[in-house]
Parts: sequence; C-alpha cells; structure tokens
Amino acid sequence: MGSLPPMDWHELATKTDLAALEERIDAKFIEMRGESKLGRARQTYVTLVGVAAMITPVYVALFSGGAG
Repeated sequence: MGSLPPMDWHELATKTDLAALEERIDAKFIEMRGESKLGRARQTYVTLVGVAAMITPVYVALFSGGAG
C-alpha cells in the first residue's frame, strides 16, 4: 500500500466495481458480435443479388431460344 500514489480510499476500485465493469464490457462485445453478423448477412445478400443480376442476362440469352 505504501507504493500507491496518494489518493483517497473512495477512489480505489472494489471487486464489485470490477465485476460491474466486466459485465458492461461483455454486454458490449455481445452487442458488437450481433451487429457484425448482421453486417455480414447484408453483405452476402448484396453480393448474391449482384451475381444474380450479372448472370440473368447470360442465362436468358443462352436458354431463351431467341438468341440473335
């Protein structure tokens, strides 16, 4: 205790303070993971829609029987 800088006792963190901080950090990580999963799902959807938009004209030209 002699190596601590001079401060009041009420400025020290208790085990309860640290447990509450851990809960808040865990909740934030869970929230961030949920958002990143949603972001990846949106990105995958946009990619698939883009691929479908590029392939559709080729498919129609090849298999419609009315090519050029």
